[in-house]
Amino acid sequence: MISVLFFLLVGYLLIALEFYLPGAVAGTTGGLFLLYSVFRFIEETGSPLSTALYVIVVTGGLALLIHQVLRRIRLSGAKNTIYLENDQEGYVGSTFDSSLIAKVGVAQTDLRPSGHILIDGVRYHASADTGYIPKGESVKVIRGMGATLFVVASKK
Repeated sequence: MISVLFFLLVGYLLIALEFYLPGAVAGTTGGLFLLYSVFRFIEETGSPLSTALYVIVVTGGLALLIHQVLRRIRLSGAKNTIYLENDQEGYVGSTFDSSLIAKVGVAQTDLRPSGHILIDGVRYHASADTGYIPKGESVKVIRGMGATLFVVASKK
C-alpha cells in the first residue's frame, strides 16, 4: 500500500510542477504515475468496489490539485511569472518603404507570383498581385506587406 501512495503523491507533485515548468514531460510522467498507482491498487486489493472508490478519490484529488494550483497562479500576480513584463528593445519587424507605392519598375525575374523587381537601380522582393508577370516587363507598385511589395503589370 505504501507503493500505491508513493506513486500517487509523486504523480500529483509532477502534475503540479507541470504548471510551473511547462513542456509536458512532468505532466505526462505524473499522469503515468497516477495510472500506475491505480494498477498497483488493483493488484493489492482486487476488489472492484474499492478500486472504483479509489479511482473516484484520485480523480477528485487531481481536480482539487489543479484548482488549487490555478488559484495560486492567479493570486500570485505578474511578479512570479515566466513571461516577460516588457517588450524587447531593438526588434523591428520587416517593413516596406511606403514611398515606393505608385512607382514604376522592371521585373528582374519572372513574378509567378513572387520574384524580384528593380526600381531606381535597387532590387526589391515583390509579388504579382494577380497572375504572372514575365521578366523584363514594366511593373507598378500598388501596396506592400512586411518586406514584400505587391505589383501589377504597367504600361510605362
